[in-house]
Amino acid sequence: LFADPAIALFAAAVGISVTLSVLLALYVIRAARSPVRRRVLQSFDTGEQRRSPASRIARTLAPIRVFIVPTRPKELAAIRTRLGHAGYRGDEIVTVYYAAKLLLLVVLATLCGVAALAVTGSSGIEVTAAAFFGCFLGIVLPSHYLDRRIRARRVEIVNGFPDVLDLIVACTEAGLGLNDALQRVSRETALMFPVLSAEFGLVNSQIRAGVDRVEALHGLSQRTGLEEINGFVSMVGQSVRFGTSIADTLRLFAEEFRDRKSVV
Repeated sequence: LFADPAIALFAAAVGISVTLSVLLALYVIRAARSPVRRRVLQSFDTGEQRRSPASRIARTLAPIRVFIVPTRPKELAAIRTRLGHAGYRGDEIVTVYYAAKLLLLVVLATLCGVAALAVTGSSGIEVTAAAFFGCFLGIVLPSHYLDRRIRARRVEIVNGFPDVLDLIVACTEAGLGLNDALQRVSRETALMFPVLSAEFGLVNSQIRAGVDRVEALHGLSQRTGLEEINGFVSMVGQSVRFGTSIADTLRLFAEEFRDRKSVV
């Protein structure tokens, strides 16, 4: 049927990929609908985790996680940091990211190969090159999307930070403590600056849960990866450590921040 060995090899690869994809889909559906599995998972998970689509997908893919997610700690830490900067958090997000990456790689490689086969007829070199190009796109596109998401999120944070900082300064100068100021700002800026509102709301929730204020603020700096937030966190941490006035510290930082931005 296939005179060219390369075409026969590609057809076999496509058949194997489709077969594996179908088997994986059947396994996922079967595992997701298994009443025993569902009861066992629900006995260990919280209600919030059960409602999360990412958590459900990660639980379903748990048996094959070792085959799709890297095991090297440095690589895992790096991708967790990138996903966190893009606004995606949790270990389950790592599983979902690599599963989507693998699925996109298989789909694009198959589509590109089939398209090349339809155009060239029986040219094995072109079909193989197209399949490799599809694999390349499957590897690059998720990372490119993640980079764009990180840049867009950082731009939103940087653009909204001066106004949010002014609100925090106004709250602290009005006599509110740092925790109450963060809670008030998080509530008041939810519509205008949703990313910053969510970040400061998370900081306030961590503080209320017993996390040290400096540690919670350092978590904010790590999640955003921005110099502006890092400077804010450093000054507040020094104020807490040395017992100086939070309001005076924030007012001083706001003035320096405006001067620095005006020069830039």
